[in-house]
Amino acid sequence: MIDDSSSAVMQSSPTVSKRRWLGVLLSLFVPGFGLVRAGRVLRGVAWFFALYLASVLLALLFMWTAVPTWICLSAALLLGVAALAMLVDSFRAGRLTFPLFIAFALVFALVSIASVIFLSAAYLAAQPLRIPTGAMQPTLKGTIGHPRNESAPDFSRQIADFVVLGRNYIDVTSRDDDQILEIQPQRASFSSTFSRLICQRQRFLVYAPPETLRYYFNIFPGRIYHPGDIIARGAVDICDYVFVDKLTYRLIQPRRGELVVFRTAGIPGIEADSRKAGIARDQGDTRYVQRLAGLPGDTLRIDPPFLYVNGRLASGPGFSRVMSAKDGYRGYASAPRGYLARPDEEFRVPADNYFVLGDNSYNSYDSRYWGCVPAANIAGRVARIYYPLSRVGVPQ
Repeated sequence: MIDDSSSAVMQSSPTVSKRRWLGVLLSLFVPGFGLVRAGRVLRGVAWFFALYLASVLLALLFMWTAVPTWICLSAALLLGVAALAMLVDSFRAGRLTFPLFIAFALVFALVSIASVIFLSAAYLAAQPLRIPTGAMQPTLKGTIGHPRNESAPDFSRQIADFVVLGRNYIDVTSRDDDQILEIQPQRASFSSTFSRLICQRQRFLVYAPPETLRYYFNIFPGRIYHPGDIIARGAVDICDYVFVDKLTYRLIQPRRGELVVFRTAGIPGIEADSRKAGIARDQGDTRYVQRLAGLPGDTLRIDPPFLYVNGRLASGPGFSRVMSAKDGYRGYASAPRGYLARPDEEFRVPADNYFVLGDNSYNSYDSRYWGCVPAANIAGRVARIYYPLSRVGVPQ
């Protein structure tokens, strides 16, 4: 008798365990459905609506710049814990009957459609964006390279650095006598973060955009390497990723000093410079991020390192930091060509236009070169940095 019951338990245990995990699997796709399968319908429905409502509120919380970042991160952590608790709660035995399976398929389809509709609506109010260049450093960081001779740290340290700092390590060594022929950008997700080095005899895939390899690692077509030569070794800190608030400017006008995002399509100066340089403008949908320095009717003047607005020194924390020439800032520079090229030159911003400047003035392609941004081109303002984790916060 004892042997038979023990055998029966041993035979039934794997089946029960498998059925329990099926509840977790179903809840991964439709929150709470594992509880519905186990007969806890009201409990499962409560989890479903609670988690989806919490996710919507969390997105709004990140967009609300008045809320401290630590509160946003705490809310995100709590939502993650709640989702995990829902999965643990779904680890229950139950039956997946044919009617329940049909119900699961219908709910999953409806959730998928609702998610697409919600994301489309959310896109009208907010949008993720990567900072394309170093024009706003150190306020907003573009991709930065750190050449060095030491080898990369151990794997666990690399994982930690990637999560917290957004840092990747590269180590490319030539295996042959060779010459670089071309550096091709390789698209990853919605940003170009990889480069393919095409040599006469070798090819390398490097986790860094071409401009970073050229500027920080001195890699360019025509360079010759011998066996054992280091082509690129060091660390690459990826750019900041931000949320763009597209809703605020539908209600109020942009304010001086804000970090604005604008479309470059239709700005004659930028398009003319692009044609001269032979640059394709990504089907006219390229976006820049710079600081709004001049409102319609303002008169601007640059006497390095200072910016004057309507005859007075520009006021506000963003302008003050740049003009302090400290902590990585160098002050405002006169343009070698275009607008505000001399300390005594003034520029008056036309109606329905804005004048923008990069905080990294000596390496910024901004209104000093190509003129003003039409009001219709303003897409929104930078609300918050969300990655890397070490830089999460509201930039000023």
